[in-house]
Amino acid sequence: MRHGWRGKGALVLLFALVGVGYGSFPALGAEVVVGQEVMAPRTEEVRKENVFLLGLQKAVFKGVAEADVSLLSGGEVVKEGVVGGDVLAAAAQVLIAGTTTGDLRAGGKEVRLQGRVGGDALFLASDRVVVDRGARVGGDVVAVAAGLLGLLGGSVEVDGQVEGKAYLHAPVVVLKGTLKGTTTVAAPIVVVKPSARVAVLRHPPGARVLIEEGAEVHKSIEDPSVAGGGSPFSWRVLLLFLAGWVSAVVVGALTVRFLAPRLLRRALLSAHHEFLWSALWGSVVLFSAPFVVGGLLVSGIGTVVGVAAGAVVAFVGVVGAVVAGLVGSFWARDRWLPSLDPLDWRWVVIAAAGGALLPFVPFVGWVLWIVFWFAAVGSIARALWQAR
Repeated sequence: MRHGWRGKGALVLLFALVGVGYGSFPALGAEVVVGQEVMAPRTEEVRKENVFLLGLQKAVFKGVAEADVSLLSGGEVVKEGVVGGDVLAAAAQVLIAGTTTGDLRAGGKEVRLQGRVGGDALFLASDRVVVDRGARVGGDVVAVAAGLLGLLGGSVEVDGQVEGKAYLHAPVVVLKGTLKGTTTVAAPIVVVKPSARVAVLRHPPGARVLIEEGAEVHKSIEDPSVAGGGSPFSWRVLLLFLAGWVSAVVVGALTVRFLAPRLLRRALLSAHHEFLWSALWGSVVLFSAPFVVGGLLVSGIGTVVGVAAGAVVAFVGVVGAVVAGLVGSFWARDRWLPSLDPLDWRWVVIAAAGGALLPFVPFVGWVLWIVFWFAAVGSIARALWQAR
């Protein structure tokens, strides 16, 4: 496999930008720790400045801070200890323990609160939000667990105590704890366990509300203004989403085909001859982009460059998504249709539509589409680099 000095130089430049971007954080009066698995603070002293932990795999905070704490990771985030300001946490798995005096904002695949929050709390999850027993939120709570396309999976479970109002949105909501304010549940299925103590429960018409024996619900209101009732699965919505996604990918692929045929041909050839190297390039671009762009945006001298870099990455990512099917089907054309031009508009339509349907095939389809997307992004990035 031929990498070439240009490819190596691009990688070196990319990682250099990461270092330069994050090197500007200390000028903002904040403690910044970046790496694969990061933990702070490194000493027992109280942190009076903001703390930023950026871990590719894991970010852990176990100390005491008087200011705000931000935890970002591609894998896992754990917050313990005491934070006098606000907390921002985003990762696939988020665990918030200890005490947070200010507000909490947490998002990821699964978000769990085990500690105490003095202010408001916002939870956004693709799979599950859990407020454990013993956890407490002094203000309002907004918890959204959309599940797959907002239709399959996804749950919010409150076993702790909420002093203020609560807005809970998920296909399934389970109440076990004490909710002292008005609790608005936008869900088709609501389960109130015997241990629950709910002041006011608002739910949409058509929702299945199961209040088990022993639960205390002082007032239950069926409110038409609350969305989310009815069946948790809607074939009509799913088919509309599927049709819209496939149509958008096909139109996008045809647009690239007619507006940038040379770039597309160069990218397809690059991915075809060096597929693994292109996929590696794509993974580097996609995983490094948030750190590069974020570092440039918060640096005083790199805001304009950061916006430009973000626009370029977004462009490459979107184009990669619409031509992922073309990249993945190139071997099929070579084997069964060797005389067909890969830029023939009919082939573009068929290959793009096939690629758009892959994410709807469980497990195998997901993996294949991600690999093809990485290869497409990498090959486009390499084509742009070579055509500079």
